[in-house]
Parts: sequence; C-alpha cells; structure tokens
Amino acid sequence: MRHLRATMVAGALATGLLAPTAAYAVGSEPTPVSDAPDSSLPEVEGPLGADSGDVSAQAKWSTIWYANRKTKKVVSSTRWDRTKVLQIVVRCWNGGDGTRATAKFQFYRRGIWWTVGGSTSGYCVGGKMYHRVRVKNGRPGKFRAVVELSPKAHTVNMWVQKYA
Repeated sequence: MRHLRATMVAGALATGLLAPTAAYAVGSEPTPVSDAPDSSLPEVEGPLGADSGDVSAQAKWSTIWYANRKTKKVVSSTRWDRTKVLQIVVRCWNGGDGTRATAKFQFYRRGIWWTVGGSTSGYCVGGKMYHRVRVKNGRPGKFRAVVELSPKAHTVNMWVQKYA
C-alpha cells in the first residue's frame, strides 16, 4: 500500500498531470484518507455530469419592446409571440402632482382587444413598477401592452419583456 501511492504519483508526473510536491515525494509516509466529507468543498446539487456553467440555456427576461416619451398613454406595437410569461416594466416621474400609472396587457381574440390578468397601478415616483401576466390557456398569440397616466402627461420609460 505504501508504494501504490508513490507509483500513482510517478505515473501522474510522467504524463504531466501533477507537479511534484514535498508531501508526495517518493519514500514519504502517505497521509491517511478519511471517508468523511471535506467541509471546505462546496456542495454540488443537480444531476451528475450536468454542465452547470452553461448559462445560455437558462431562462431569463429579455426586452422585446421599449419606449421613452412624455405622454398620457403608451401603447406598444402589436406583437405575436408564443411565450407564456410576459411583463411590463414602467418607470415614470410625476413632479409631485400625484400622477398614477396603470399598466395592462391586452390580447386580441375574436376581433376584440381583451385585458388579461387585470392591471397594475402605482404612483409615478421614479421607481420601477412591474406588471406580470402568465398565459395559462393555450398560446398567447397577438398582444399589446398599454400604460396610461392619470391625471397629467409625464415622462414614461416602458419595457415589454418575455421570460424565455
């Protein structure tokens, strides 16, 4: 057993896989091996053999439409997408007059624009407001995003994003 470790190290040195160190010098006493897990190593979750470094396959939010203008109502272009999770991100400033923003998704079904998932409303104070909708029945199809300001027009940043 004593010479087995020295033989493995010598083989690794010959193939260039290991640099010689004093702990593995030929003739030195091998260190005892414990079956207890090493607490200095991080735990790895997930299936063995999976490449956890591949971030391109992970789902993320991507912007499919953006607008920045001073107005009371912003309507995105009509889109056709098969994604089932959508969100509107709204950022607006009211200048202290109490203006509120309302964001909603509308889907085109049977010749009518239907508001789906209700709407999200909040004061325009410079922070971001999120309105998310998950389409459960079938494909989302043709849709548009609508943001309305009340009572006055102000600068609005609006992003329509999908999760894919």
